[in-house]
Amino acid sequence: MQRLAPFAALALLAGPAAAECITRAESFMMCTMKGGAKELRGCWGPGDAGYQFGPEGGAPELVISVPLAQLDFIPWAGVGSSIWEEVNFANADVQYSIWHRVDRAPEGDPPSAGVTVTRGDETLAELTCDPGTISANFEGLYQAKAAIGQCWRDFSWQTCKSP
Repeated sequence: MQRLAPFAALALLAGPAAAECITRAESFMMCTMKGGAKELRGCWGPGDAGYQFGPEGGAPELVISVPLAQLDFIPWAGVGSSIWEEVNFANADVQYSIWHRVDRAPEGDPPSAGVTVTRGDETLAELTCDPGTISANFEGLYQAKAAIGQCWRDFSWQTCKSP
């Protein structure tokens, strides 16, 4: 099977455009890639969350939007030497996994982030953010999920019980 160049894989797999991150109230992840040529944004707003990828400052090549209640967000488990979180967006049979990692030790590695694009077990693209361009607020996304009545229990989001 022919492998696509990472940016070509992202562009060719784009579906119909949905609401853009620039209209969202909050971003949980932003960075540039390939020396600022591309920009990744993950965001949430009233009732939904979005993923946007494309030229920095230009019209996005790919936009995916899902209801916040259905968002596949894996928060940090609270253990280990690094804080690691992931948000997954599906576009037909292709998954876009936005991830972020911060080493908890002061002498550890610098923060890293990116997006991994997969179809089934096949990795179509793995892109990492340019160093120094990462802005992440996954805690805000966690709070947004809690604000709509969801709790992270037993490694899944569940509807919270009323007090």
